[in-house]
Amino acid sequence: KACINCHIMEDRYNGWIAGSHANAATCSDCHLPHDNVVHKYFVKGENGLMHALKFTTGWHPENIEARPVSLAITNEACLSCHGALTEDIRHPGTSEDGEVFDCVRCHSGVGH
Repeated sequence: KACINCHIMEDRYNGWIAGSHANAATCSDCHLPHDNVVHKYFVKGENGLMHALKFTTGWHPENIEARPVSLAITNEACLSCHGALTEDIRHPGTSEDGEVFDCVRCHSGVGH
């Protein structure tokens, strides 16, 4: 419920409630790291500070986009649950293109 204190997050929350992850994952499960508790609370604090600053000052775009570090954390969260299922289809990139086909590239709308 803390995530929807800002009206701009209501659509995301409503999408999560209506989606397949509502009964399986919370916001924190997908948007915070799982590697250790210190990293988890560091990211939670940094995200909270950035959100408070941007929403208080109004310095945010109308269409919010995740920072690259947030996308990486979300991708790792996807793999913590779905890694074994997707192992054969993930593309780590090649030395020629360096492009990585990760979860959030194709499934950016999953979850909300």
